[in-house]
Amino acid sequence: MQLTIPSNIWRKIMQYAQIASPKEVTGIGLVELDPETDDHYIVKDVFLPQQSANEVSSEFSETGLHDIITDVITNDISNATKLRFRWHSHGKNNVFFSAIDNADIEEWKSDWVFNLIVNAKGEYRVRFDQMRPIRIRNHPVELHINYLDGSDSMAAVQELQRKVTFTELPNPIPPKGGSILD
Repeated sequence: MQLTIPSNIWRKIMQYAQIASPKEVTGIGLVELDPETDDHYIVKDVFLPQQSANEVSSEFSETGLHDIITDVITNDISNATKLRFRWHSHGKNNVFFSAIDNADIEEWKSDWVFNLIVNAKGEYRVRFDQMRPIRIRNHPVELHINYLDGSDSMAAVQELQRKVTFTELPNPIPPKGGSILD
């Protein structure tokens, strides 16, 4: 299973985490299945609900969370089924799923959710949890941060193509009966 986060969304999450640090911060987001695959998901947007936070926890306000859900659904009713991404920072601390994180995941209301923990240093852990029809906890996820999105990446690609010539390494295995020194 793969989860891709576009670079603009990754930067937004990391900015929230770094600005809030050493305090924690939590958010939610929209996830869609890549239409060309059956196990590759893409984060489409993230949101920051009203919350209270300290160095070891953060908690949404009920109205803050409801306001985001209402806005997201008002813009597009199909988004109701895409609110399946929970992200959370641990400030300057290590990235792991704490007992509080696990309890928050258990209270998630949809059938499944991707969970991302980051810290201000850019370290992260990600997992997938399915709530129904059977409970699957902590399913491993391969995270891709897509830095090749947007016009800034196209400029980098073009400069790279102009300035770098890629070559092949010589074959390190000598021909049969020969020596690497030949």
